[in-house]
Amino acid sequence: MAMEDLVYLAGRWMAATPELAGTADVNGDERVDLADFGIVASNWMRE
Repeated sequence: MAMEDLVYLAGRWMAATPELAGTADVNGDERVDLADFGIVASNWMRE
């Protein structure tokens, strides 16, 4: 995960449909929220 990934997630923050969430929906629950941010944060700067 890199800065670009965080920017992508932030741009889709609180998206509530699969079309809006895109690949920012890391956990697959069809919305972008704190759960997705937690996954991104736990993988921060890992390749």
